[in-house]
Amino acid sequence: MASLSNQKISLNAGALRASGELQRSDLSAFRHSIASLCASPCRSIFVDLKDCSQIGSLFIGELAHAVERMKAGGKDVHVEVSPEVGKLLHMARMYCLFDYDICAAELR
Repeated sequence: MASLSNQKISLNAGALRASGELQRSDLSAFRHSIASLCASPCRSIFVDLKDCSQIGSLFIGELAHAVERMKAGGKDVHVEVSPEVGKLLHMARMYCLFDYDICAAELR
């Protein structure tokens, strides 16, 4: 699979990483990256949102739908989120739909 990236979202070999505040202007790149993960032949998928400080409801919906699609397709999906994003996912009751780990961002 080819490597795709923009300033906030990168995709490489079954791993999507996003950072910063994801805004509506980032939604197209996020959707494209998520669609690439769904179509990927990789059986193990990693979604890293540990460096995201904020995501909107459109991103949450895209993520939830993609995780359900990938799991239904037999993929092992691991999602890690920042405490800020974890709080939003919890408020939206996403824990009922998919598992995610709340992690602190690594110091660089």
